[in-house]
Amino acid sequence: MKISILYLIVVLFLAQQLNAGYNEELIKAVQISGAPSPVLIEKTITLKSFNNIKLSMLKIQGNYTPILASTDGKYILVLSQLITLSNEDTLMYQAFMQEIQAKNNGKAISLLKGLPKDSFLELSSFSKQPKSTFYIISDPECPFCREELKNIEAKLATSNVKIIFAPVHEKPSLIKSALIMKEAIGTTSEKLKVLSKYFSPDFSIEVSVKDAEHIDISSISKNITTFHESRAIKGVPFIWESPNE
Repeated sequence: MKISILYLIVVLFLAQQLNAGYNEELIKAVQISGAPSPVLIEKTITLKSFNNIKLSMLKIQGNYTPILASTDGKYILVLSQLITLSNEDTLMYQAFMQEIQAKNNGKAISLLKGLPKDSFLELSSFSKQPKSTFYIISDPECPFCREELKNIEAKLATSNVKIIFAPVHEKPSLIKSALIMKEAIGTTSEKLKVLSKYFSPDFSIEVSVKDAEHIDISSISKNITTFHESRAIKGVPFIWESPNE
Protein backbone atom coordinates (compact mmCIF):
# COMPACT_ATOMS: atom_id res chain seq x y z
CA MET A 1 0.00 0.00 0.00
CA LYS A 2 2.85 2.39 0.92
CA ILE A 3 4.60 1.59 -2.37
CA SER A 4 1.41 2.36 -4.33
CA ILE A 5 0.99 5.72 -2.61
CA LEU A 6 4.66 6.61 -3.18
CA TYR A 7 4.33 5.61 -6.86
CA LEU A 8 1.25 7.83 -7.24
CA ILE A 9 3.05 10.80 -5.68
CA VAL A 10 6.02 10.35 -8.04
CA VAL A 11 3.72 10.10 -11.09
CA LEU A 12 1.82 13.27 -10.10
CA PHE A 13 5.10 15.15 -9.52
CA LEU A 14 6.44 14.13 -12.94
CA ALA A 15 3.16 15.08 -14.62
CA GLN A 16 3.29 18.53 -13.03
CA GLN A 17 6.89 19.00 -14.18
CA LEU A 18 5.99 17.95 -17.75
CA ASN A 19 2.99 20.30 -17.82
CA ALA A 20 5.11 23.16 -16.51
CA GLY A 21 7.68 22.54 -19.24
CA TYR A 22 4.98 22.34 -21.92
CA ASN A 23 3.35 25.59 -20.78
CA GLU A 24 6.65 27.46 -20.67
CA GLU A 25 7.73 26.32 -24.13
CA LEU A 26 4.29 26.94 -25.64
CA ILE A 27 4.17 30.51 -24.34
CA LYS A 28 7.65 31.12 -25.81
CA ALA A 29 6.61 29.70 -29.19
CA VAL A 30 3.43 31.80 -29.30
CA GLN A 31 5.29 34.99 -28.39
CA ILE A 32 7.97 34.29 -31.00
CA SER A 33 5.19 34.00 -33.60
CA GLY A 34 4.23 37.61 -32.83
CA ALA A 35 1.49 37.34 -30.21
CA PRO A 36 1.47 40.22 -27.69
CA SER A 37 2.05 39.60 -23.99
CA PRO A 38 0.70 38.36 -21.72
CA VAL A 39 -0.11 34.88 -23.05
CA LEU A 40 -1.93 32.61 -20.60
CA ILE A 41 -2.75 28.93 -21.02
CA GLU A 42 -6.25 28.30 -19.71
CA LYS A 43 -6.66 24.64 -20.60
CA THR A 44 -4.93 21.78 -22.43
CA ILE A 45 -6.30 18.43 -23.62
CA THR A 46 -4.59 15.52 -25.35
CA LEU A 47 -6.11 14.29 -28.61
CA LYS A 48 -6.03 10.60 -29.42
CA SER A 49 -6.44 11.23 -33.16
CA PHE A 50 -2.91 12.64 -33.48
CA ASN A 51 0.33 11.37 -32.02
CA ASN A 52 2.42 13.89 -30.05
CA ILE A 53 -0.08 16.76 -30.42
CA LYS A 54 -2.06 18.65 -27.77
CA LEU A 55 -4.92 21.15 -28.02
CA SER A 56 -4.61 24.22 -25.83
CA MET A 57 -6.83 27.19 -25.05
CA LEU A 58 -4.85 30.44 -24.90
CA LYS A 59 -5.91 33.79 -23.49
CA ILE A 60 -4.25 36.67 -25.36
CA GLN A 61 -5.27 40.25 -24.56
CA GLY A 62 -8.61 39.11 -23.20
CA ASN A 63 -9.47 36.89 -26.18
CA TYR A 64 -9.51 33.10 -26.11
CA THR A 65 -8.13 31.09 -29.01
CA PRO A 66 -7.42 27.40 -29.70
CA ILE A 67 -4.03 26.19 -30.88
CA LEU A 68 -2.43 22.83 -31.69
CA ALA A 69 1.03 22.20 -30.26
CA SER A 70 3.64 19.48 -30.08
CA THR A 71 3.78 17.66 -26.75
CA ASP A 72 6.85 19.64 -25.74
CA GLY A 73 5.13 22.93 -26.62
CA LYS A 74 7.92 24.07 -28.95
CA TYR A 75 5.99 23.83 -32.21
CA ILE A 76 2.54 25.29 -32.85
CA LEU A 77 -0.12 25.22 -35.53
CA VAL A 78 -3.09 27.57 -35.80
CA LEU A 79 -6.24 25.49 -35.68
CA SER A 80 -8.27 25.22 -38.89
CA GLN A 81 -12.05 24.89 -39.03
CA LEU A 82 -11.47 21.81 -41.20
CA ILE A 83 -10.29 19.07 -38.89
CA THR A 84 -11.04 15.33 -38.93
CA LEU A 85 -11.01 13.55 -35.58
CA SER A 86 -12.12 10.31 -34.00
CA ASN A 87 -15.66 10.24 -32.55
CA GLU A 88 -14.30 10.57 -29.01
CA ASP A 89 -12.03 13.48 -29.92
CA THR A 90 -14.82 15.16 -31.92
CA LEU A 91 -17.01 15.35 -28.81
CA MET A 92 -14.12 16.77 -26.77
CA TYR A 93 -13.26 19.23 -29.55
CA GLN A 94 -16.85 20.47 -29.86
CA ALA A 95 -17.10 21.04 -26.11
CA PHE A 96 -13.69 22.75 -26.17
CA MET A 97 -14.72 25.14 -28.97
CA GLN A 98 -18.08 25.89 -27.34
CA GLU A 99 -16.22 26.82 -24.15
CA ILE A 100 -13.96 29.20 -26.12
CA GLN A 101 -16.94 30.79 -27.86
CA ALA A 102 -18.72 31.25 -24.54
CA LYS A 103 -15.64 32.91 -23.02
CA ASN A 104 -15.13 35.25 -25.99
CA ASN A 105 -18.79 36.12 -26.50
CA GLY A 106 -20.26 35.66 -23.05
CA LYS A 107 -22.03 39.03 -22.98
CA ALA A 108 -23.60 38.63 -26.42
CA ILE A 109 -24.70 35.05 -25.69
CA SER A 110 -26.28 36.13 -22.41
CA LEU A 111 -28.19 38.89 -24.23
CA LEU A 112 -29.31 36.51 -26.98
CA LYS A 113 -30.67 34.03 -24.44
CA GLY A 114 -32.80 36.76 -22.87
CA LEU A 115 -34.30 38.20 -26.07
CA PRO A 116 -38.10 38.33 -26.27
CA LYS A 117 -39.63 36.41 -29.17
CA ASP A 118 -40.60 39.55 -31.09
CA SER A 119 -36.93 40.59 -31.29
CA PHE A 120 -35.92 37.99 -33.86
CA LEU A 121 -37.09 36.27 -37.03
CA GLU A 122 -37.44 32.56 -36.37
CA LEU A 123 -36.88 30.01 -39.14
CA SER A 124 -37.80 26.41 -38.40
CA SER A 125 -35.41 23.68 -39.50
CA PHE A 126 -36.23 21.42 -42.44
CA SER A 127 -35.32 18.56 -40.10
CA LYS A 128 -37.93 17.05 -37.78
CA GLN A 129 -35.26 16.72 -35.11
CA PRO A 130 -33.03 19.82 -35.27
CA LYS A 131 -29.74 19.39 -33.45
CA SER A 132 -29.17 23.06 -32.62
CA THR A 133 -30.28 26.67 -33.04
CA PHE A 134 -28.19 29.26 -34.86
CA TYR A 135 -28.50 32.86 -33.64
CA ILE A 136 -27.41 35.29 -36.37
CA ILE A 137 -27.13 39.03 -35.78
CA SER A 138 -27.33 40.59 -39.21
CA ASP A 139 -27.75 43.67 -41.43
CA PRO A 140 -29.50 43.53 -44.86
CA GLU A 141 -27.02 46.01 -46.36
CA CYS A 142 -23.88 44.33 -45.03
CA PRO A 143 -21.99 42.48 -47.82
CA PHE A 144 -20.66 39.89 -45.36
CA CYS A 145 -24.19 39.28 -44.07
CA ARG A 146 -25.34 38.75 -47.65
CA GLU A 147 -22.67 36.11 -48.08
CA GLU A 148 -23.72 34.45 -44.83
CA LEU A 149 -27.33 34.35 -46.04
CA LYS A 150 -26.17 32.02 -48.83
CA ASN A 151 -25.38 29.44 -46.13
CA ILE A 152 -28.71 29.63 -44.37
CA GLU A 153 -30.36 26.68 -46.13
CA ALA A 154 -27.41 24.46 -45.19
CA LYS A 155 -27.92 25.49 -41.56
CA LEU A 156 -31.67 24.90 -41.80
CA ALA A 157 -31.05 21.33 -43.00
CA THR A 158 -30.10 20.35 -39.44
CA SER A 159 -30.87 23.35 -37.23
CA ASN A 160 -33.32 26.13 -36.41
CA VAL A 161 -32.23 29.70 -37.16
CA LYS A 162 -33.06 32.91 -35.33
CA ILE A 163 -32.08 36.17 -37.06
CA ILE A 164 -31.70 39.35 -35.05
CA PHE A 165 -31.48 42.57 -37.05
CA ALA A 166 -29.00 45.08 -35.62
CA PRO A 167 -27.75 47.05 -38.65
CA VAL A 168 -24.48 48.96 -38.73
CA HIS A 169 -25.48 50.90 -41.86
CA GLU A 170 -27.69 53.96 -42.33
CA LYS A 171 -31.46 54.33 -41.88
CA PRO A 172 -32.46 52.47 -45.10
CA SER A 173 -30.98 49.35 -43.52
CA LEU A 174 -33.12 49.83 -40.41
CA ILE A 175 -36.19 50.24 -42.62
CA LYS A 176 -35.35 47.08 -44.57
CA SER A 177 -34.92 45.20 -41.30
CA ALA A 178 -38.28 46.42 -40.00
CA LEU A 179 -40.01 45.47 -43.26
CA ILE A 180 -38.50 41.98 -43.14
CA MET A 181 -39.82 41.49 -39.60
CA LYS A 182 -43.25 42.68 -40.77
CA GLU A 183 -43.47 40.72 -44.03
CA ALA A 184 -41.62 37.47 -43.21
CA ILE A 185 -44.52 35.34 -42.06
CA GLY A 186 -45.70 31.84 -42.91
CA THR A 187 -43.45 28.90 -43.71
CA THR A 188 -39.68 28.87 -43.59
CA SER A 189 -39.59 28.89 -47.41
CA GLU A 190 -41.84 31.97 -47.52
CA LYS A 191 -39.65 33.75 -44.99
CA LEU A 192 -36.54 32.92 -47.03
CA LYS A 193 -38.09 34.62 -50.09
CA VAL A 194 -38.59 37.82 -48.09
CA LEU A 195 -35.01 37.67 -46.80
CA SER A 196 -33.65 37.16 -50.32
CA LYS A 197 -35.67 40.13 -51.58
CA TYR A 198 -34.40 42.64 -49.02
CA PHE A 199 -30.84 41.30 -48.79
CA SER A 200 -30.34 41.49 -52.56
CA PRO A 201 -27.71 44.12 -53.51
CA ASP A 202 -29.95 44.97 -56.47
CA PHE A 203 -32.87 45.90 -54.22
CA SER A 204 -33.01 49.64 -53.56
CA ILE A 205 -35.54 50.86 -51.06
CA GLU A 206 -37.19 54.16 -51.95
CA VAL A 207 -39.17 55.52 -49.04
CA SER A 208 -40.29 59.14 -48.76
CA VAL A 209 -39.76 61.00 -45.50
CA LYS A 210 -43.51 60.96 -44.95
CA ASP A 211 -43.81 57.20 -45.51
CA ALA A 212 -40.77 56.49 -43.38
CA GLU A 213 -42.53 58.02 -40.38
CA HIS A 214 -45.09 55.21 -40.49
CA ILE A 215 -42.51 52.40 -40.45
CA ASP A 216 -41.82 51.28 -36.91
CA ILE A 217 -38.07 50.79 -36.47
CA SER A 218 -38.12 50.98 -32.67
CA SER A 219 -37.39 47.27 -32.15
CA ILE A 220 -34.48 47.44 -34.62
CA SER A 221 -33.09 50.52 -32.86
CA LYS A 222 -33.38 48.64 -29.56
CA ASN A 223 -31.32 45.76 -30.99
CA ILE A 224 -28.63 48.24 -32.07
CA THR A 225 -28.47 49.61 -28.53
CA THR A 226 -28.44 46.11 -27.02
CA PHE A 227 -25.64 44.67 -29.13
CA HIS A 228 -23.60 47.52 -30.63
CA GLU A 229 -23.75 50.40 -28.19
CA SER A 230 -23.09 47.99 -25.32
CA ARG A 231 -20.12 46.60 -27.28
CA ALA A 232 -21.41 43.07 -26.84
CA ILE A 233 -20.35 42.28 -30.42
CA LYS A 234 -17.63 43.70 -32.65
CA GLY A 235 -19.54 43.55 -35.94
CA VAL A 236 -21.94 41.62 -38.13
CA PRO A 237 -22.67 38.95 -38.96
CA PHE A 238 -22.37 37.55 -35.46
CA ILE A 239 -23.17 33.83 -35.29
CA TRP A 240 -23.70 31.61 -32.28
CA GLU A 241 -24.78 27.98 -32.41
CA SER A 242 -26.66 26.78 -29.35
CA PRO A 243 -27.15 23.01 -29.00
CA ASN A 244 -30.77 21.98 -28.49
CA GLU A 245 -31.38 20.49 -25.08
